[in-house]
Amino acid sequence: MPLSNSFESGLTTVLIPTFQRAATLRRCLESVMADLGEGDRVLVVNDGSTDSTSAVARSFGPRVSVLERPNGGKAAATNMGLAHVTTEYCWVFDDDDVVLEGAIGRLSSFMNKQAELGFCVSRSERATSGSDGEALRPTGDVWPIPDFTTRGSLVPLFESCYISGAGMFARTEMLQSLGGLDSRYVRSQDYHFAVRAALARAFAVLPGGPTYLYAQHDSARGPLSNRIAAQHVLRKWLTFDQSIFFELLASLSDERFAEPGVAGPRSTAVALTNRARASASKLLGEQTFNALLRRASELADLLPDAYERSLLESLPTLGFWYGAGVLAHDRRFWKAVREIEHISAAGAAMADALATKRPSRVLYGLSVIAKGY
Repeated sequence: MPLSNSFESGLTTVLIPTFQRAATLRRCLESVMADLGEGDRVLVVNDGSTDSTSAVARSFGPRVSVLERPNGGKAAATNMGLAHVTTEYCWVFDDDDVVLEGAIGRLSSFMNKQAELGFCVSRSERATSGSDGEALRPTGDVWPIPDFTTRGSLVPLFESCYISGAGMFARTEMLQSLGGLDSRYVRSQDYHFAVRAALARAFAVLPGGPTYLYAQHDSARGPLSNRIAAQHVLRKWLTFDQSIFFELLASLSDERFAEPGVAGPRSTAVALTNRARASASKLLGEQTFNALLRRASELADLLPDAYERSLLESLPTLGFWYGAGVLAHDRRFWKAVREIEHISAAGAAMADALATKRPSRVLYGLSVIAKGY
């Protein structure tokens, strides 16, 4: 992707890749146009739609530029658009979401005051609609973003993607320099990019409330060549999130898993536990065990304190959001925990903490029968 030599200072382009979403695109563009500042603009990339998507985009006049391309998926469409953005900031926005009043000004003003940031993160509010194009109904459910002062910004991101959809507002230079989205990822493209960006550049959370309504729907995702039905989205999400772990997280140094305010050997202990948690959150049993084994072996006499114990206690139930079971229901995990228990004093204490939420034999048996894991 060619880098622009210069960017229009302080201005924002809202980049909207879209496919077969004529009705929701109109709703989206109405909210974006109402919030644009002077000099801001919109760029829609029509990813081979066969409905009236292109006509809808063009109906909004000259402030909305439209690029046409054969269908290739969100990543390809986004990257095509990024190559044409010349403003300092770019907000990659989903074609079915809605911008809340004042959001673009809040985001750009925040970034204007912090030149060291590559991007900022904002909250969204989940919303529903009865049919395509119908006004979104806010649910009051605001997407949570962790407190960075407690665990830092990276460790929570390694466990789950708190940067939802259009939750990233970025400098165009950063988006282009990182090469945009990875077209290999039909699902979890945003998470993959968020991890790459977070590892490369400083970022912060926008103070205040949500900047947009996040539409929830049951339609298929992905390009025509690899469409994913709604009922299969979570399993695909797991597959690609596991790929993200092996590609981006597995080779990171232990220091990347450390937390602010924890020093010395205790910092290493927490880092190894966090490495295990990142693995467990992707339902990767072997990688979880290896990290726990290192913790029990390398710091054999350092027992978990109350804080590390709390991290261990919730570890076996991480990843429940995929609907594919958790390590707490996997007999192989508990066999590994028994091995750790006999390695050292630290291992015994870790095993005790891990077993806090172990299901009863009856509940475990029922889960195997009902769900097959």
